[in-house]
Amino acid sequence: MKVVEDKRRKKRPIGDFPWFLPDLIAMSKRAKEAMEDLLAPHGEFLLVECDFGEYYLYNAFAVLDALDDEKTIGD
Repeated sequence: MKVVEDKRRKKRPIGDFPWFLPDLIAMSKRAKEAMEDLLAPHGEFLLVECDFGEYYLYNAFAVLDALDDEKTIGD
């Protein structure tokens, strides 16, 4: 994993949840440790090799499509 820096922004630390993908959540070691008891029975944590810290991807075993399109308001 590589961090892409925006030269126009001030240098900030990378957060506990640096990005979300439709099927995966990336999280820091600190976030993993805080949420492990809740999430571990429902998925797996995959260690990501990176130069800026210990980060994990969480891969859920099952995903529920819970959005009710007929009752959703908005564009």
